Amino acid sequence: MGRPSSENEIIRPLYALRRLRARLLAKWHTTTKLRYALGKDWNGKDPDAIDDGTYLKDRNQMFSLSHNGKISVNKLFSRTLSYTLGMSFNQTDMDKTAIVPNPSGLLPILTAMETGYFNVPFEQTSYQGSGKTVSRPGNVYAKVGNAFFFKAGKTHQNFKVGADYRYDWNNAQGYYNVDDRYPLRPNNGGRPRPYSDIPGLHQLSAYVEDNFRWNISKDRFLKVQLGARFTSMQPGAEEATYAVSPRLNASFSVNKWLNLRGGYGLNSKTPGLDYLYPDKKYTDRIAANYMPQDDKAAQLLMYHTQVYNIQRTQGLKNATNRKIELGFDVKLPGDRKISLVGYHDKTATGFGSDTEYYIYEANFYSQNKGLIITPGAATQVDWANPERVDVVFSTTGKIGNTNVSINKGLEMDFDLGEIRSIHTSFYLTGAYMESKTHSTDLNSSNPTDLPSEYSITNTTPFKIVYPSGLQQSVYRRFSNNLRVVTNIPALRMVASFSGQVMWYSYMNSINPPMDLSDGSIPICPITR
Repeated sequence: MGRPSSENEIIRPLYALRRLRARLLAKWHTTTKLRYALGKDWNGKDPDAIDDGTYLKDRNQMFSLSHNGKISVNKLFSRTLSYTLGMSFNQTDMDKTAIVPNPSGLLPILTAMETGYFNVPFEQTSYQGSGKTVSRPGNVYAKVGNAFFFKAGKTHQNFKVGADYRYDWNNAQGYYNVDDRYPLRPNNGGRPRPYSDIPGLHQLSAYVEDNFRWNISKDRFLKVQLGARFTSMQPGAEEATYAVSPRLNASFSVNKWLNLRGGYGLNSKTPGLDYLYPDKKYTDRIAANYMPQDDKAAQLLMYHTQVYNIQRTQGLKNATNRKIELGFDVKLPGDRKISLVGYHDKTATGFGSDTEYYIYEANFYSQNKGLIITPGAATQVDWANPERVDVVFSTTGKIGNTNVSINKGLEMDFDLGEIRSIHTSFYLTGAYMESKTHSTDLNSSNPTDLPSEYSITNTTPFKIVYPSGLQQSVYRRFSNNLRVVTNIPALRMVASFSGQVMWYSYMNSINPPMDLSDGSIPICPITR
């Protein structure tokens, strides 16, 4: 009799474990994805192809792993929990060779990475240059969300809350020239910068959303959507940025044929990596140019390179856009409907140049003064005896909240209904929009009619400063679009035709006159 009792003691926990497992599987649904991709792009050896000195080889690999899950909790403040975990790694290697054109006939090869005077090599014809790009981007991310709802009488509320974290990095060399003497991208506004020079990017965000509905009567209801999102870039670091973006949308059904709706929201954009970790600024000026064609050994092309370490702008705010919408929907007889909505967007703190000047001195040497010329030998420089010393204006590369944009307009959507006998529906849309942009950046210019010494050296003794924010770019447009959709049941086909008419288009730059009759022209003098 003891043996059956022992078996029962084993079977009961086994059944209990199976029931627990079944309940868990019913409440927990997961999906895991593993992906690998490999792509190659290269110039093959085509015997019929003309060898023009170009070559391209590109190899890409991608590996990603993601895991998604949903858990049915069915509690008061947690109906469904969802989460996502993932990571991805990419590997890109590109080799490119091409013929670099030389339209001017004299192309200096500027590669200096520090301030000073440098004899630079040059090319007088086109040449073959090669460059490589090595990229190793990767990221890891995690998301968690919670959803629950409440019901009370004729009201219903659905809540969503969640948070996510993401970390992106790229520790590779990026683009570089195979031979700096023959660069593929000569003098393209900077120097190659390694991807690893920019730290990995940490992003943390959280959100909350409330969807409320009140069924007042059979044909009347009120819907309200209220939400906010918090975003932080590089949290905890000195360059950390934070943004809060609230929004509100509402819709009210006055009766069965009229619906009113409106919305308000703020959308904040944090500064990009180029603003958080700016690259150095390189300014190159000719310091000597002695190029006798009959004496190659004496030829000298020398440049002065000024390197400025651009500092991250202190006090840089998020670019915040404010949007307001108001509109209505009207149901018409015959299953027709017309919708009209007006909007107004304004970004008062957009990113743009916040001009600051600094000055530096650069010497110039010529065959008349400063260069020691010996026929058949390399030209020497008498550093202490330049022909002139140029005092140069240059910008610091500072970024600020100087761009302002305003967009407003009216949009119409008219459902003209269907002609049932020919299974054809007509839709008419239209929009009028106006866009204005201006900058609050320093508005300055060089004076005119300066002595020739300034035009020859491309310098100026001072800057003229005008009031900022008065110049505007304005764009307006009014258009209509008619769309016809025809169903052909016999052929099981749908045909769509559309036509657009641009009734009005306007573009202009407004420069209001300034009264300077009192002689009070603001001047920014150059100082040492």
